[in-house]
Amino acid sequence: MASRHEVRRRKNKQRSRNEMSDLSSESAPVTSPTLNDQSVKQRQRDEPTISNEHPCNQGSTPLFSKYDEYAWFAVFVLALCYFIVTRSGGGHRLNNRGGLMSKFSKPYEVVASFVSVGSNGPDMSANDGKRDEDFLRSIFFIVPTRSKSPDSTAQPSKLLTLAPNARLEIIISSPPDFYFSYEHGNHTSAENEYLQEASCPVASLQSTPPFLSRLLSTTWVHDSELGRGYLLIADGGRSGRIWRWEVGGGPITIGRSLYMEKSGCRSGIWVDASDEDGVISGRCPENLFGNVKSIMRNPDRQLSSSAGSDSQLKSLSTLPPLLGTASVAVELHRDAERSSSGKNIVVAEWGEKRIVRVEGETGARTPLVTMLPVSTDEKDGMRRTRRPNHLTYTPFGDLLFSDSYQINYDSNGVKDASRRKTVGAVYRLREAVHVTPIPVEKSREAHGWTNTTHSNSDNDGRFADGSVDILFQTNGWIDGVALGGSDYSTLYVSVVTFSDDDNDFGWTKAVYRLFLATDDDDDDAQDHASTVEANTSSSHEVFYSVTSKECSDFSHGSKSSHFLIGSKLAIDERGTIYMISCPSSVVLLSSINGRVVGKLTLDQFNSDQAHSKSSTREFTSVSFGEDGYFYVTTAHELMRIKCRIKGSSIPTNLVVPPPPKDKQSERRRDKRDKR
Repeated sequence: MASRHEVRRRKNKQRSRNEMSDLSSESAPVTSPTLNDQSVKQRQRDEPTISNEHPCNQGSTPLFSKYDEYAWFAVFVLALCYFIVTRSGGGHRLNNRGGLMSKFSKPYEVVASFVSVGSNGPDMSANDGKRDEDFLRSIFFIVPTRSKSPDSTAQPSKLLTLAPNARLEIIISSPPDFYFSYEHGNHTSAENEYLQEASCPVASLQSTPPFLSRLLSTTWVHDSELGRGYLLIADGGRSGRIWRWEVGGGPITIGRSLYMEKSGCRSGIWVDASDEDGVISGRCPENLFGNVKSIMRNPDRQLSSSAGSDSQLKSLSTLPPLLGTASVAVELHRDAERSSSGKNIVVAEWGEKRIVRVEGETGARTPLVTMLPVSTDEKDGMRRTRRPNHLTYTPFGDLLFSDSYQINYDSNGVKDASRRKTVGAVYRLREAVHVTPIPVEKSREAHGWTNTTHSNSDNDGRFADGSVDILFQTNGWIDGVALGGSDYSTLYVSVVTFSDDDNDFGWTKAVYRLFLATDDDDDDAQDHASTVEANTSSSHEVFYSVTSKECSDFSHGSKSSHFLIGSKLAIDERGTIYMISCPSSVVLLSSINGRVVGKLTLDQFNSDQAHSKSSTREFTSVSFGEDGYFYVTTAHELMRIKCRIKGSSIPTNLVVPPPPKDKQSERRRDKRDKR
């Protein structure tokens, strides 16, 4: 009998012969099936095969083909979760900073947590207070009152607490812009030498460089392609910039970005040192703030000890020149989705002293207004625009705007450099939406034009077609224009006037209400009558007025135009007027009788603690966005507060069609325009 080891050796030898036969059968050409082939196939089915495919990919095709019909549902669920997470924060109880990642960022600084009901006048009754409180609750997100004290009806004027994350908060903040000019001020010889070397003539030497100079207005633009909108912020300081603020639909907030550089001054042709302090004639000031190193030509040089910090630098600085952009508007298009939808942007350029339309397709800057009538009397001729502002479109496609300027005349009309007279007027450019755009190659040449593409001028520079007319003119500075009414024929104009006494810095602010013609009649007599009526005292009335003595946040200073400029009127969809009455207060006025129904004031003025007027934030503009927020600006800050109500929206179905081309219609239009 064979031993155990011998049996094992025989089995191993037999197994080796079987393996060799299997290899030879695989390499041999395919023949008719034999018993050996069948045994090999049977063995391959019985034994597990080793695959070189990645384990994650093994069997993937059968799995996905099995659940193919449910794949769309999985994609839908993932997309829905992404949308909910990234768009969360819409309610007033959440911190809406734009996305999931912004939840981990620092909260915005809150500057106003209360809104007051009505005014403190003696005619205020308990019923009026309750009615105004309900009215304010329909506008702002206010914390519900848990219990009312027995004496609550005895004090109708009280503070209402705004809900968390629905208060007035600062979303963009920049250090103040300190403007230096070696030609201005009493500096030492070393300081003048350094300022001249650092920049000619501007230097920005702050430890924390600013990026905002003088914010003057905000405008909402809706992008139909993106399906959302963004806010344009006009900066009027220096040569001007237009910023863009938006909250994206993704996980990270987009925030602030530069939309247009040198938006108000590019050529320098119309820059006059006699009109603006701290500038050189024929040269636009550089927007150097935000990049200090670029102007530090000799960083080893230091100023004297009197200019060692930002607070001390302020004593050497002046207010920045106002040659930027004061107002921006979206051109109205007939039958557009909404009035804020459009690719063309209208810009008021203070450095170029004109109003232009930036063509969205080509980028050309088409001049709309360069010359204005001095008065309603055509004999007075035309003048160059000074500070165009408050661009507003009517439902018919006309462009309304204001222009305020100062002239050196005494009370008898004689030129006197020691006395200045402020004149403000509201103008109308008829059918501005039909102005023919200029080609890109003429955009640079148009900086020096004294007339526009839509007007013909003779040797005196007067318009031959009379497309610009005066709707309202007064002695004072216009700081707000808003169009309202059920048919958008009511124009509200805010006018600021100072005392004639040079030692008295007090002012009076009045809101005038004008009633405009709603139809455009081709008949000469009727058209002329409606225009004349808008300039008579009987066509407008004082809607609301306030004086500086009524403002606790008013700081006596100077009669500087920096305090006057801005866009300080806005209207919501129900007709309520929002007005910057005092430097740091926004009042809500009833559209019926101009009564104050509410007031939004900074928290520092709502407390009994003493506050410094020198550190007061002075509001410069108010406007509504289409994202559910009401926006407020100071010189170098952008704020917002969440509202339940939307702003007023101009209809687009009433825009007049393009001018007719047949000769008979042209003769009728020429006859009407020439008057």
